Amino acid sequence: MSDAGAPVTSKRELLFSVAKKRLSLRQTASGELFADLGNVSYPLALRARDGIRAALRSMWRDAKLPGDPPGAQVINEVIADLLLAAQAAHPEPATPVEQADDLMAQLPGRAPALREHPERLEVLAGNRNPFDIARDIADFIIKNNNPHVLFSMGPAAVRLRDDGTLVSLDQDAGAGWLAYVAERINFVISSKDAPRLVAPPAAAMKILPAIVVPELPPLDGVVTTPYLDADGNVVAADGYHTGTRLVLLTHGLTLPHVSHEPTEQEVASAVGLLTDDWLADFPWATPADMVNAIAGLLTVTGRHFFPLAPLFVVDASTPGSGKGLLVMTLIIIVTGEPPAFMELPTDGDEQRKKITAAMLAGRTLITWDESHIISGRSLAMTLTAETYSDRILGGNKLMSVRNRTTQFSLGNNVQVWGDMKRRVVPTRLAPDTEHPENRTKFKHPNLEQWVRQHRGQLLAAALTIWRNWEAKGRPRATVSMGSFERWAQCVGGALTAAGLPSFLSHTEQWLDNADDDFPEWAEHLAALRRIYGPANFTALDVAVLASKQGIDLPWFKRDPDAPLHKA
Repeated sequence: MSDAGAPVTSKRELLFSVAKKRLSLRQTASGELFADLGNVSYPLALRARDGIRAALRSMWRDAKLPGDPPGAQVINEVIADLLLAAQAAHPEPATPVEQADDLMAQLPGRAPALREHPERLEVLAGNRNPFDIARDIADFIIKNNNPHVLFSMGPAAVRLRDDGTLVSLDQDAGAGWLAYVAERINFVISSKDAPRLVAPPAAAMKILPAIVVPELPPLDGVVTTPYLDADGNVVAADGYHTGTRLVLLTHGLTLPHVSHEPTEQEVASAVGLLTDDWLADFPWATPADMVNAIAGLLTVTGRHFFPLAPLFVVDASTPGSGKGLLVMTLIIIVTGEPPAFMELPTDGDEQRKKITAAMLAGRTLITWDESHIISGRSLAMTLTAETYSDRILGGNKLMSVRNRTTQFSLGNNVQVWGDMKRRVVPTRLAPDTEHPENRTKFKHPNLEQWVRQHRGQLLAAALTIWRNWEAKGRPRATVSMGSFERWAQCVGGALTAAGLPSFLSHTEQWLDNADDDFPEWAEHLAALRRIYGPANFTALDVAVLASKQGIDLPWFKRDPDAPLHKA
């Protein structure tokens, strides 16, 4: 070939120049080299060059280059030039078939014989319609999904691991499905000697999710807490429960008997265990704060009585008050394990990503730590949307799951911004000492250990309060809370029926104290009066003034998801 910029004179150079313009050169993940002309792919391997030779001669004629098309020697030289150019191309991502071929190539010594895995289904690949192959795979998967380990969460399929976590099978290039199918099915083609094992057909693997996912049991999450279903029945058996669309994994928890119609003494004992033991030593700001903490436990165990639940904000007047211990012991009662705390971002996109990841993992509890400011459009939407939808992280597929999460947050002197004020339930700790971490003389010096030892009894206490409410005809509380009306009526009714008053009685006062931006807004509005007087102005005018003239504006109170003039 000539150097770059040199005049193109020879037939080899002329033809290579035309070919480079018309052909797309590529290299597959396995190292095969191709030249694509529209929808036609020409292999550049030594033994498969007849097609590319004919194509190059046609290009010579189509380009009306001078003289007759080059002979075989020049054509081969041009193909060699194309081969070098294709080798410089970046390799394409491996296809599912290539991934399977790589796995088989790594097997020691030889490919496995079919008889080595007699439990696997044999599916004839060969010259069959890909839909028929996919249907055979789907029938086998659905038939053998017992006990259930595959579920649908919206349009996605998830697999339940032994540790109770969920993993999506709809990964890029179908790798999740490929591994699951290849472990259970042998694909064979007929040959002269004996059936030969081949990789899963790529076309069938692409079709498979569309057939399987609609036939999988729908899943809303994985829980480790015995709970009540919508009919008030205690659900304590491990496994998937069709009515609630949840998988329960108690990990060997022994739950004491919960009476169908608890006596007054049983109810009093249940309340006493929660108030006089678990919650006895926390420095509550008001009696209502302790009742709201119990409401958090009832919310998790009775989540099927109401479609939505608010955010439980555990607030403290000073560090070391015990808010972390309160939430930790509550989550241990519920799950048997300490909470997986996450930091609550104020950035809208980062907040959305964390919530989506938690939802897709099937988590029914989300705990936010160091959440001194409660705000964010994604967080607000999560609390008031019965169905949560978002793109699966790292792809364009939309996930849509029924929202059964309950959320807790921890912070000191918490501030609540904007619409979040209508979505929170406060529990405030206010110790009467400057160094609350130095307090002593607790009823249970190691409360975490005590809670672990009595987890079954504490859960039974919460379920007894619910069963008492059910036996009394589900009396509704008279308190009201906007989007969470059913939650307030059910939880408040259960608390009142158990003799626990003051539910939500101090929320309005707490929100007033948590909204301390009045002085800043007063100064800001006074400045606008001085500047504009009685004249009209827009929010955009104010935003421009704030950026150019430094007019007093409570910047720190601005919704991070909204432009300044809209805020």
